[in-house]
Amino acid sequence: MPEPAQAPPEPAAPAREAPARAATATWKATVTRATGLPLAAGAACTVEAELASSGDDIRVPALRVLCGGKPIYRSSDPLNGMSMFSAGVEDDSGPEPGTYAYALSYQDKGSRAGERAEVSLDSIRKAGAVWRDSAPAYRVELTLAYQSLPVVGEPLLDATRKALRRSALVTESTGPSPVKVGQRCALLVSPLPRGGKCLTRLACAGRMLYGAGTTGVSECTVEGDKVVRVHDGNTTPNGGDPALELDAATGRITVKDDVGGAAWTVGVQLDPSG
Repeated sequence: MPEPAQAPPEPAAPAREAPARAATATWKATVTRATGLPLAAGAACTVEAELASSGDDIRVPALRVLCGGKPIYRSSDPLNGMSMFSAGVEDDSGPEPGTYAYALSYQDKGSRAGERAEVSLDSIRKAGAVWRDSAPAYRVELTLAYQSLPVVGEPLLDATRKALRRSALVTESTGPSPVKVGQRCALLVSPLPRGGKCLTRLACAGRMLYGAGTTGVSECTVEGDKVVRVHDGNTTPNGGDPALELDAATGRITVKDDVGGAAWTVGVQLDPSG
């Protein structure tokens, strides 16, 4: 007897996409120079961006720039012409637990005649500009905050969940170091999406000992969900920051610098984790 026909296998269920995460981030800015618009140098502006991520990278679905409460750029404005577009966002733990801050690079440029202005923003360089060549023409140059105001919620990138945040104590200070033995410190190490790099901030007695301004990116090792090591062998003249070594297993941090022939060393011990 012929064998009964077998039912065809059920099609495999489509792979589920990672759930989207979203946030709204705001950067403070000020006008440095403006033509074509009644904006004086020093006038307050804001950059507002809608951010979205599935955990691996961050997209910018919408952005607008406002000065004096009025928009001078909106990504939603109609475009009649070309758009050479690029955007990049870095995710960092904020100053308080459960908060996050973002650095932004955003470009929307090209010959056009529609309502949408052109824009170039780079918060890492703390600079930006918005302009329109068609009538009414204008140009506004901006000084932009490096990071957005803190955003409460969940991190947009999976790597940010692995941030190391600890309090610490200065235990050694030699040479003309900027801090003294016994002063308290706060450490924040946030892994970046590009493997093997972390953004590190070490503040002692209200002074950013490592990671001031737009520096602080260095080599690091992450094992599982934990930062275990950070290494930066370059001093300020060669890398913009002092040299730093962190061994999370021992809780020891050594910071060294040599500027203008004045060498100093600071030893810091992490408090036991809670």
